Amino acid sequence: MTRFKIICFYHPSSVVIVDDNAEFLENLPENLSNQSKYTLFDSPETALTYLETQNKASLMQDDFSGKTEDFATGRSLNINFPKIRSLAKNTNRFEVPLVIIVDYDMPQMNGLEFCQKLSGQHKKIMLTAAADHKLAVQAFNDNIIDKFIAKDDPHIFEKIDKAVDELQKSYFAALSTPIVKELSATASFLVNPIFQAFLNNIIQKNNVTEFYLADAMGSFILVNDKNELFWLSVQSDQQIENYLSIFQDEDNAPKEIVNALRQKEKLLCLFSEEDFNQPFENWGNYLYPAHKIEGLNYAYYAFMKMI
Repeated sequence: MTRFKIICFYHPSSVVIVDDNAEFLENLPENLSNQSKYTLFDSPETALTYLETQNKASLMQDDFSGKTEDFATGRSLNINFPKIRSLAKNTNRFEVPLVIIVDYDMPQMNGLEFCQKLSGQHKKIMLTAAADHKLAVQAFNDNIIDKFIAKDDPHIFEKIDKAVDELQKSYFAALSTPIVKELSATASFLVNPIFQAFLNNIIQKNNVTEFYLADAMGSFILVNDKNELFWLSVQSDQQIENYLSIFQDEDNAPKEIVNALRQKEKLLCLFSEEDFNQPFENWGNYLYPAHKIEGLNYAYYAFMKMI
């Protein structure tokens, strides 16, 4: 098992903020990152009712298992890649409330009591006054909350943004755990720290805000901050050889495709079963420039914008 957290898919989610101070509540989202949707409540009881109805839409209830065959190795995997890829088309994906920010000092129900009524799937940040510090530490140690931030901290907005980002990613990392465990026994590049550094660089360089694992090797559907879709196709030597073997018994196999694959100048990127079933002469439309992933043996990638 790897020692670093791997996230197989990620998208910004809804953040619920609960505070009886109306002025603070309304001003808070204006000073935070705009990647998340913020839902505001000045009543903890109303917030609890809302969260109970939203729990049905939680990703935690999804099962991403399902028999698929890894084309590169021929192994059968218990991962439902089509279901993971379909998350990118889920119009409600940003509505799921994952992180809850709650003020401790509220008259009807304090923040600690509020968090104790929440299910374990939510990530909780409690805002505290200086006098509440020891109580917040104890609540953190008891796993009632995930983080606490002083309300009078001069860097409160930066700390909330950082905490929300970390907690959202930890949520998706937990969902990814069984997928990563399954891939750890394969030839997947995904579980390699060098590949993770490469992937993080792609994400940062292209302002990626969402990503979804597409296959066992480590290919991803990526979405940037302009809502543009990209395909990062990752292939091994073996996968390229598998494509070449398809052409071996074909007398009329397009030579330009065979030569490009054999020289590893281009990758054959078939996005769907429909693409795979196209006549061989059309496969040239799915060739994209191949690049070596530095530091990884037998690893290549192609990066292209999806129409």
